[in-house]
Amino acid sequence: MLARRLGVALAAPSLIAIGLLAGSLLASGGVSSRPLAAKQRATADAGVLSGDYPRVPPSRSTEASVVANVEGSRAIVYRSPTERRAWRRYANPTSRRTPLVFLVRRRVGSWLRVLLPSRPNGSEGWLRAARAELRTNPYSVLVNLREHDIVVRRAGRTLLSAAVGVGRAATPTPTGLYYVTELLRQPNPNGLYGPWAFALSAHSSVLTYFGGGDGQVGIHGTNEPSGIGHTVSHGCIRVRNSVIEKLAAILPLGTPVRIVAQGQVSSQNRNSRLSQS
Repeated sequence: MLARRLGVALAAPSLIAIGLLAGSLLASGGVSSRPLAAKQRATADAGVLSGDYPRVPPSRSTEASVVANVEGSRAIVYRSPTERRAWRRYANPTSRRTPLVFLVRRRVGSWLRVLLPSRPNGSEGWLRAARAELRTNPYSVLVNLREHDIVVRRAGRTLLSAAVGVGRAATPTPTGLYYVTELLRQPNPNGLYGPWAFALSAHSSVLTYFGGGDGQVGIHGTNEPSGIGHTVSHGCIRVRNSVIEKLAAILPLGTPVRIVAQGQVSSQNRNSRLSQS
């Protein structure tokens, strides 16, 4: 589970700001050679979508999704396209100076149905398409709680499969479809959360408050690798530091993260497991 701590966030190469972070975390950009702005919006190699784009992002984690990069200083979300009264408002950039993004679920005319980074888990709302830039994202993440496994794919091709530590029975990792909301660099790479953490749109179904935060769930490194492969956390997904380094270099904001309670990871995925040392 992510706590709250003061940190630095880079929303663009020339912008540095101080803010409170959900997650005992120091926010920053990625470690790849690509510009930070490209990483914190959508994928650098994804095409920009324009016009009346009718695609419905699939629920399968092996196919491309669509990310809405909010334009302007805020996003106004409605319960339905027919509602006149705003339901929720989100600042852009966020309080951590991170670009605001949503995972698009459907487009109907000039409206986008988007997954929200708010409680309750799985909340969806409607955003005007004119308020966002749409980009395709070929990356996806699948976390299998029963198998203690994370699988990362790009355009259906497995890039990485690794063991994870997940939530205890008393503080379970929530299942469902979520997305990456922030990439957060830690002040101490050898500390509790490792060198990097991804904040997710998921929240604990048990804890509404944790360490000054609101029970937000994340994927992060760890200084206790012996817990990998076990049910050890307050709800977050733990990976080895070598794994989180690899993920921080490739995964953009808005990447869908599907968390399932059971099922088998294919032998092909297991054979593609990268070194976790």
